[in-house]
Amino acid sequence: MLGAIRNTGNALADFATGYPGRVGGTYEKSVARLPYIIAYALNDGEVELTILRVIHTSRNWEPGAWPD
Repeated sequence: MLGAIRNTGNALADFATGYPGRVGGTYEKSVARLPYIIAYALNDGEVELTILRVIHTSRNWEPGAWPD
């Protein structure tokens, strides 16, 4: 599980393929075959990528806020 999350995060550094996130200014990328989402932000004109959270999809996640 950790390896799949790490590989997905590393792949984002090469090519950020996520979709707009539920929290403003963020993006999300699903981890293939696992119930996790990586939330990230692009900084400095998309030169720097920061992973903000790794979230299990069963969490109660309302738009505009991080899950509790």
